[in-house]
Amino acid sequence: MHETIKTIISNLSAFFRHVMPGVVVLSIAWASHPQWFCGLSLRQAQDVWILAVAALVLGNIFYIVHRNTVHQAIDWVVWFLIGRNGEDYITTIGKMTIRHFGFGLKVREYMHLRNSQVVLMCVTGELLFIASIWKDDPSIAKDYAVSFGVIGAGIFVGAAIAHGIAFALALRLADTEQKTTGETRKAL
Repeated sequence: MHETIKTIISNLSAFFRHVMPGVVVLSIAWASHPQWFCGLSLRQAQDVWILAVAALVLGNIFYIVHRNTVHQAIDWVVWFLIGRNGEDYITTIGKMTIRHFGFGLKVREYMHLRNSQVVLMCVTGELLFIASIWKDDPSIAKDYAVSFGVIGAGIFVGAAIAHGIAFALALRLADTEQKTTGETRKAL
C-alpha cells in the first residue's frame, strides 16, 4: 500500500499536466454543447475509451498551448515587473533552467520536450486553420469555421513566438555550458 501511495504522489504532477486539463475541457464542452455528446454513453466501454483518449489528447494540447502562450506571457510580465535585475528575459530563464536541470542530459531532454511541444502547437494550429477552410457539411468545423481559423492562426503565432524563445534559450544554454564546463555540444 505504501508503494502505491508513493507511486500516486510521484505521478500527480503528470496527472495534473496531462489528464486534468482534458477532463476540464470535456466538462466545459459538455456543459456548453451537450449535443456533441448525445451519442455517447458512460455505460459503454467503447464510449468511455473514446472520452478518455479525447481527454488525454485535448488535455495535452490545451496544456501545451497554455504553457507556451498564456503562461509564458505571465512569466514575461512577472519578469518585467519584478525580476529583471538588469538581465534580458532569455538570460533570466536560462539561469533558472540551469538551476533546475543543471547541464548535460536533463537540460537537453527539457529542450527536446519544449521543442516537441512547439511542433505539436504548430501542427494543431495548422490543422485547425485547414479545417476552417476544408470541411464537410454538417460538421463542427463547418458550424465554427471562423473560430477554427482564428484559433488555429492564434495557436500558430503562439508557436512561432514559443519557437523563438526556445531557440534563443537553447543558444544561451549552449553558450553558458561551454563557458562553464569548456564542453561544446552540437545541439541542445
